[in-house]
Amino acid sequence: MAAPKQLTTLNFTGTWVLNKSLSDPNDKILEMQGVGWIKRKAIASSSLTLHVTHDKDEHNSIERVQTKQVLSGGLSTEQKLTLNWEEKHSEGTPFGDLIVRSKRMPLAEIQDAFLKEGWTADTVEHGVIYTRIESDTEKPEGAWSLEQVWGFEDIAGDRRHTRHVKGTDSKGDVVTARLVYDYSA
Repeated sequence: MAAPKQLTTLNFTGTWVLNKSLSDPNDKILEMQGVGWIKRKAIASSSLTLHVTHDKDEHNSIERVQTKQVLSGGLSTEQKLTLNWEEKHSEGTPFGDLIVRSKRMPLAEIQDAFLKEGWTADTVEHGVIYTRIESDTEKPEGAWSLEQVWGFEDIAGDRRHTRHVKGTDSKGDVVTARLVYDYSA
């Protein structure tokens, strides 16, 4: 289902379901993150639902985005982002230990065409959620980083929440995917 117009990058609160038919395959990104073949196939055959809460800290007005990701079958993870560009360490995630930084960012500051293009006028106006995730590993062969840009796009005549994801491994190889979500509630 299309995203309601009242939801913008200023408020992603809601339930979002990955639309596999409109999304790019994300297998190469998962492989780069060290997810094994069997798990990648299980993920590919599952439905992914995001339960998102987007608010501001009452004391200092810093935006926070909390996402519970649930795969069909019950496997779930939680991600808590604080949009202040401070480094946060997450341990024991399905992708290993991570270093995460997030912020609201004007599209004009993004250099990469894949991350920058295709957004709706309200996304351009309010800026995007920009997240950089890095593997926190001492093994250079296992190092990787991801850039994610969250916003809204018009796809096949419907306004959709999308995430552009660009991953780079330790050899400099780059993989990208656009993930498209249906609004559920």
